[in-house]
Amino acid sequence: MLGSMSLPTHAGCRPSHLPTAGCIFRVLAFLTLAVGARAAEPTWAPEEFESISGPASPRVAVAVRSEGGQLRVAVEAASFAADGSGVHVQLGLAADATVTLDERAAEVVRGARLTTCTFATHLAPLGDLR
Repeated sequence: MLGSMSLPTHAGCRPSHLPTAGCIFRVLAFLTLAVGARAAEPTWAPEEFESISGPASPRVAVAVRSEGGQLRVAVEAASFAADGSGVHVQLGLAADATVTLDERAAEVVRGARLTTCTFATHLAPLGDLR
């Protein structure tokens, strides 16, 4: 998301000039928006997750939210590796249509024996959900 944003530029913000108060304000406003956009990512409470794994396999749990025309799905998968590596997640969603997402479409966080993949997709490609 931040990669698509660019710093504001105008005559007072060019590197060849000393920064003006207006330039400093614009850069601070940009950074506030960028940090605010990143901070808007939802956090998941432990009680939102439903375990879908059996007792003989590492834990896999899923949490689902529907927010403003968007479906958000978080998948937590335990790993035998201490750094959470060795886990690969594919998510299939189906209604009138089928959508398959993999880790390239997710925010992936690897931690102590746990990998969390958070997917976000618009509901429209899935068709009528009634």
